[in-house]
Amino acid sequence: LATNAWSCAWTPKGAGTKTLHVRGIDNYGNVELIDDPSGSNAIMVQVNETPQLGLFHPAAIPTTITDPDSRAVELGVKFRPQTDGFITGIRFFKSETNVGIHTANLWTASGTNLASLKFENESAYGWQEVLFPEPIAIEQNTVYVASYHTPSGRYSLDAKYFTSTLRTPTLEALKDGDQGANGVFAYSTASTFPNSPSAGSNYWVDVLFSTSVGPDTK
Repeated sequence: LATNAWSCAWTPKGAGTKTLHVRGIDNYGNVELIDDPSGSNAIMVQVNETPQLGLFHPAAIPTTITDPDSRAVELGVKFRPQTDGFITGIRFFKSETNVGIHTANLWTASGTNLASLKFENESAYGWQEVLFPEPIAIEQNTVYVASYHTPSGRYSLDAKYFTSTLRTPTLEALKDGDQGANGVFAYSTASTFPNSPSAGSNYWVDVLFSTSVGPDTK
């Protein structure tokens, strides 16, 4: 009687209870189903949610909730991850008069768009969040720009915010002047790469970052 050892690797996408049906092929080419076809012996695995990390605390509030500027504009923050990981979404702080359809964008430092998605089901005020259909892989010590477009202006900001580097355990928002300006913008009626300097203004754009969220693999 021979005993065979079975092994496999699997990376889940998302949290919750997962049902695994495991099968293998023996030395004679026979397909073996490890659990009962009815599922009565299926392997149940509980997957915990991977924390989504950002630059700003979820309860943080801008000093200036509503700027009087009412022009359509793209507003961005330049950031750098401290480890390889994934951007799963983008969020921004919204004033009650910052109305219309808002669009989230993720860019390389040179202006290549990596992801773009409209916000839906927004509240009238506070942090708004959109999740990309697939996480976007980003690399350690590489500069990226997260931004959103507002057609009505009236955005939130803290002027001269990035006079020093803002660091978290996994991300950093660059000091104004490090790798160019931070607190970047571009006036436009549609989404465009923001590259105009603002002397370090924080437009309260943030990312959702994870070190382990990725596509399902088997």
